[in-house]
Amino acid sequence: MAGKASEVATTDLITDDNALRNISSLSDALQALSDAGVTVKDSTDYGNGFVVVPDKNQLVGKPMVILGAKQTMGDQGEFTILYVVTEAGEKFVVTDGGAGIHRQISAVLDAGEDPRMIVRQGLVRSDYEYVGDDGVGRPATTYYLSGF
Repeated sequence: MAGKASEVATTDLITDDNALRNISSLSDALQALSDAGVTVKDSTDYGNGFVVVPDKNQLVGKPMVILGAKQTMGDQGEFTILYVVTEAGEKFVVTDGGAGIHRQISAVLDAGEDPRMIVRQGLVRSDYEYVGDDGVGRPATTYYLSGF
């Protein structure tokens, strides 16, 4: 027997069709919410201020401090989550499940050491060709913590 869907939490959609029809930009949407008496918060008002690094290349050669590390299981196996702050004050979450950062942090943790450390030259990028089970070579990249 199929269960009945129930709402856990909801907000009201603006019900003025003309107002909705006239939204064609972010500014229009913000104005429509304001006109409806809604105080719009910024997503940065929530969370801890760290953002997922969009591209690990941003951290190549950039000094940073690892504030914390966590290892967890994902769909593709175990991976590492790092919370880092760069010299410029950028706060990033870095995830890695490969042969580089993940294995380095695993070795530190396996030795009973604390992985919170300064990484004076940031990440190091290694490009290579990976040959899959199908025998086809594909470009691949592994990132490492410098200084290891």
